[in-house]
Amino acid sequence: MNGLLAGVGAALGLLAALDLLAAIGRPAAFAVVGAALGPASSAGRRGRDATQSQRAGLSALAGLSSLAAFSLIGGPPLGTLAAVIAVASSSLVFRLRRSRWRRAMGQGAAAAARSIGDAAAVGLPGVAALERAAVDGAVSAQVSTELSDLAVRCRLGLDLGVGLAELRDRAGGPEWDALVAAMLVQRQVGGDLARIMRALASGLEASARSLDEARSLSSQARLTARIVVGLPLAGLVICELASPGTLSRMASSPLSRTLALAALGLQLAAAFAVRRAARLGSVGT
Repeated sequence: MNGLLAGVGAALGLLAALDLLAAIGRPAAFAVVGAALGPASSAGRRGRDATQSQRAGLSALAGLSSLAAFSLIGGPPLGTLAAVIAVASSSLVFRLRRSRWRRAMGQGAAAAARSIGDAAAVGLPGVAALERAAVDGAVSAQVSTELSDLAVRCRLGLDLGVGLAELRDRAGGPEWDALVAAMLVQRQVGGDLARIMRALASGLEASARSLDEARSLSSQARLTARIVVGLPLAGLVICELASPGTLSRMASSPLSRTLALAALGLQLAAAFAVRRAARLGSVGT
């Protein structure tokens, strides 16, 4: 237990030192950390994938941080194992952040379609309609950023069809597949864009309501699954409170550490499986 407290204290001290250095100035170390974390942040903001070198930088940062932190808690063997796990799972950061961005884009597609339809209804052409929709208060921040950026690039010479296709590929959802397809078809064969976009928005909103109803019906089952996954961790806390030193004795034994890490891995796999099953169930509904 003393080792655990020492590790937590060291980690808090490191954070305080970093905050102090950031207040005094931004040395080269912060530039290196920012360069490593930048791609993950960009993936969350714009849904862009990282290059191989950027992924390697984030993996190195995660491995070194885990090595330092867990070596203080449980010694070099635990630090080495934690570093290996951190490096192996660092690519999940990009996938999770891109997934979150894509989910936000999908949720904002209906409002974007309705705003583009409203702009087309007053006679604005394609790029002007995107500019009008980007400043509509009903559109989410992520969608507004993408529409504004696309409009600017089109004003600078990018073909609207190419830009829409690139946005569709990054958004990666059926909502934007339908929205972009409708705009591209209307550009090629003509038609009432305002009516098309409004009908699409109504369909997307109805689909979103159906998914919300499915999630509400399965919320109790998902909560139960999460509670079951968290019970072993709660059991460890209760054991430590009932008999102080239990965690330190477990950490001092190689067999106990191995079993605990294996159990942690299984718990994470179970949590991922529950999340995956809930998501697939919602989509299937």
